[in-house]
Order: sequence, then C-alpha cells, then structure tokens
Amino acid sequence: MRNADEEGRAMAVHAAQQSDSDRNRRGEGDKMSDDLDTKFNQAVERVKTEKPKEGVELTNEDKLKVYALYKQATVGDVQGSQPWAVNFEARAKWDAWNAVKGKDSETAKKEYVEEVNRQLGEP
Repeated sequence: MRNADEEGRAMAVHAAQQSDSDRNRRGEGDKMSDDLDTKFNQAVERVKTEKPKEGVELTNEDKLKVYALYKQATVGDVQGSQPWAVNFEARAKWDAWNAVKGKDSETAKKEYVEEVNRQLGEP
C-alpha cells in the first residue's frame, strides 16, 4: 500500500496529465481558464517538489485540505461509500473530500492554489 505522500504525488502527476488533455480537447479556450490551469499545475508540481516554508509544521488537517481540493478539482464529488472508522487514513481522506462536495472544479482549483501558497509560501 502506498503512503499518503506517494499517493499525493501520483495524483498530482495524473492531474497535470489530465489538465493537458483537457486543454487539448477544448482548443484555445478562454485565457482566464488557461491561467487557472497553469497556476493549478504549478501548485501541483510545488506539492511534489517543495517543503513547507521555514517554521511551518503541516498538520494532517492541512494535508487533508490539499488532498480534498485536489480530488474535487480533478475528479469532482466524492465517490464510493464512506470507509469504516477503523480504516483511519481512508476514512480521513473520504471525510475531507466529502467536506468539499459540490464545489465546481474551477473553485476547487483556485482554493487549491491558495492553500498550497499558504502552506508553502508564495512562489
């Protein structure tokens, strides 16, 4: 089983690939959406490669917030049934993702970028 960091990195790679394919499908698209996709992809890369800003200790809640916004931005509303409480990690992830249920992809991407910047510092 992969740990949370490995899973987060794998999801980030998938998001970058998915965003590239989305841009290709929609053609030129509107500039604002492309800017948001660029910022989102940059934030995904930062999560994979950077450490938190000096003096900041990320809590599990911080990590779960980024996870939930990422999933909402790339997949949409939470899928599957809520895991049993004894499966702590899966349950925490499901609960965090469920907490942002209903947010549209654009809003989730904006909030993801803002949260990554808060946790890692402005790029």
